[in-house]
Amino acid sequence: MKKKVLILVLTVLSVFPVAAQNRWGVTGGLGWSFSCTDKADFDGARPGFYLGGLYDVKLSEQWYFQPQLLFTRTSHRISISDVKGFNDVYSLELPLQVGYNIPLCPFDLRVSGGVFANYKLFGVMKDVNVESDLTSGTSKVTEGKRDSYSIGGRDRFNGGVQLGVTLNHKHWFYGLDVKYSFLRRNQEYREPRRLLFRIGVGYKF
Repeated sequence: MKKKVLILVLTVLSVFPVAAQNRWGVTGGLGWSFSCTDKADFDGARPGFYLGGLYDVKLSEQWYFQPQLLFTRTSHRISISDVKGFNDVYSLELPLQVGYNIPLCPFDLRVSGGVFANYKLFGVMKDVNVESDLTSGTSKVTEGKRDSYSIGGRDRFNGGVQLGVTLNHKHWFYGLDVKYSFLRRNQEYREPRRLLFRIGVGYKF
């Protein structure tokens, strides 16, 4: 029994120095989402944002694993028939990244890659309806209300791959990420696969 306890204590002591280097953190920033085709109802980028937490796991001297949980907003212009406006989607996102640290005293440069899963929570839409009078040749433009809309079952889920670079200095880090979605995010309005560019800042405790 004593031998088993001793082995358990030694195991915990051997793991603790590595675990002590794992850190929680917070991050946030801005993002821009672009269509990967010019034949889309959602055809232009608007600024979005993201905010959330992370856990930085040190796998070795230079390799890291970093899961995150983010609350995000992606936004883009709409062009569907006579409807012009913009669409905002609010989601929960789970990025899973593996990173490699390159020491650049006094900074560390981390190059990372991985996958992400996205779950839509809700969305809002604002449109401008254009009413044309063909007789007089004039148009009346009325600004529509910003309304919420429901998101159907399978359209709630999205996922893809991502690449990024992060500049780390002590507890602070500054990053640039590029994401590519595998799934079309809205079947009804033919929203295409998208590229998402993000810049942000974070702090590890």
